[in-house]
Order: sequence, then C-alpha cells, then structure tokens
Amino acid sequence: MNKLHKSKIDIHWKTPTKVLYDSFGLPYDDSIDIRIVEDMYMRVLESDSYDEFIRAAEKGGDSGKIQSYDKTLSNFGVETSKLFIDSFSKNNSKDRKKEYRKAMFEDKLLHAQAQVNSEILVREHIIDMTGFSPANEYEQYIKVAMAYDRSLKVYFYAEAFHRLLSTVKGEPYGKNDIADHFHLLYISGSTAIVSDDGLLTSLAEGSRIYVCKTAAEFRKMINEA
Repeated sequence: MNKLHKSKIDIHWKTPTKVLYDSFGLPYDDSIDIRIVEDMYMRVLESDSYDEFIRAAEKGGDSGKIQSYDKTLSNFGVETSKLFIDSFSKNNSKDRKKEYRKAMFEDKLLHAQAQVNSEILVREHIIDMTGFSPANEYEQYIKVAMAYDRSLKVYFYAEAFHRLLSTVKGEPYGKNDIADHFHLLYISGSTAIVSDDGLLTSLAEGSRIYVCKTAAEFRKMINEA
C-alpha cells in the first residue's frame, strides 16, 4: 500500500453507488462514505501491522460500518443467486432445463442471452435508483434511461453473464462475488484490470467483455516494455 501511495497513481475516489448514479445523470452524495474509506486508507499506511491497524480502526469506530456493509453485500449476492436458481428449477421441467442448457452451451446462445439480460439489468437499476416504473411512470423512467451514458457496459454484461451461468448451472454466488463485480464499474472495454482473483479472471475469459491480467502477467508486460 505504501508503494501505491508513493507511486502517485490516481485513485478513483467514488463509491460503486456513486458511479452507478453518475452514469444515469442522477445526484448522489457519497462524501461521508468516501471520508470513511479515506480514513481507513490512511490508517493502513500508518500501521506497522494488521493488529495495529485493527486497533486503530476500532478506535475510530469505522471498522464496524465497513464490516457491516461487506456482510450485507455478501448476503445479498448469495441469497439473490439462490432465488434465481430456485425459480429456474421450479418453473422448468427436467426436459425444458436440459433444452435450455443445450441452447446456452452447445448452441452457443449464452452471449446473446447475456446481452439481453444486461439490458434487463439496466432497467432494474433504474427502477431501484428512482422508483420509476416503465409501466406507471413512463415519462420519468424513459428520461433517466435516455440519460444513461453507456459507461457501465462491462459491468452490466459481466453481471448478467455471471448470473446466467449461476442460474443455469445451479451454482450460487460466492460470498465476495458481488464485491468483485463492483470492480468492473470502474473499467471500460478498452481497459485491462490487473487481478489474481479467480472470479474476475474466469469472467474475463468467459464473457470476453474485458481483459484481466494477473499480477505476474502485468509485471512481465512492464519488464518487456
């Protein structure tokens, strides 16, 4: 962390929620959340050990807020994925599920369906952020939809792709999967992400919507440049 701090690399001080709202031209104040994150960042730099950092964080009173947020986010991702799996299982016969899996994997319709589902995700986020339903508040809803700057194409597609895989395969999200998805809010299709995280690596390979380089691959690129 000290090396990162000294490198003067730009840090994108925006929360995931702020990035989402900004992409639709909606106001959102994340200044309090950012202050907490910045304070935690400085405590990491000032601590000589993990135990020292924990003591400082507990004294500051912010560690509980972040832990609570992480737990809520984790539970939401896991439970939501289970709901989709359960719905798919209950609403489709054995033969229908077999046909659907064949269409997704053997007939290679997975990416086409993920694209459709990514647009559905955009609609869901508009409704969640504004409360505007296209059925009841069409004019307000369409105004927000038209304001979307398409900057979150990677995030929405990768999320839709992962949700589709999880549902069809019957594999619930891991506890950190939603948090991992949030990393993709900060990149575009022309930006590579450097990470050794298994999910981000597999999603990059499967979705083909972004590039993920491992730390070793990134170091090799730098050394060869």
